[in-house]
Amino acid sequence: MDNKEKMIAQSSRSRLRRQVKVMLAITCLSLLVAFTAVIASICICLYYKNKSQEVTAFEEAAPEEEPAEEVQEAFSGSVYTQEEVDTLIEEAIREAMGNVDSELLSLMQSRLEGGDSTMEVLRDLYPDDVVMLDSGQYYFVPRNDSLTANTYVEENFIEQENGTVTYEENGEVLTKKGIDVSRYQGEIDWEAVKGDGVDYAIIRLGIRGYSEGKIVEDECFKQNMEGAAANEIPVGVYFFTEAVSEEEALE
Repeated sequence: MDNKEKMIAQSSRSRLRRQVKVMLAITCLSLLVAFTAVIASICICLYYKNKSQEVTAFEEAAPEEEPAEEVQEAFSGSVYTQEEVDTLIEEAIREAMGNVDSELLSLMQSRLEGGDSTMEVLRDLYPDDVVMLDSGQYYFVPRNDSLTANTYVEENFIEQENGTVTYEENGEVLTKKGIDVSRYQGEIDWEAVKGDGVDYAIIRLGIRGYSEGKIVEDECFKQNMEGAAANEIPVGVYFFTEAVSEEEALE
């Protein structure tokens, strides 16, 4: 990966960290609201439970005759059995948790409809894990915070008019401009490349084929190497492979 790609990747991680903070704030607020609702529901249920116990105690202590009319009115509609109280508490908790799930689902739907990928949403929801996708399966690997993090400041990444991104401090550009080329770029005008301010080129040497698995040299490798050298452009090379065994990797 060249410096440009590293800078972009690091910028993306910084943006994700900021999004994670927002996501955590929203989630915490949702949980706080849900928790408050649960506590309120429990308090209400406990209130009715106490009322029920008062009625039971009153009935046990009262004589066999019919209770006075005013007593019947005082407790009308406020008498619950213990089983009914327990059911009310369970329903209140389920409803509160359902509200949290609904808010999270709504937030995820909004993010996806806004153009964020499933991977971006998952990485925000699981900030303590490195989320990866391979062959249709997602992997969640705990982050190793003991590793040294970069010190880049997101605001120092500047997008230029031509679409390239530079990293600047105190008006000084610290990044170098590089290109990745292979036969897919066709015949390259290396003099124009030099004139465009390219500092280095990474040139594909070859590939291991998809179908038969043969090693094949990139048909433009030699002319790209010669063109870059003729214009004093530093180069590096890479080989693209999908080895399916240790032997193929060593080859």
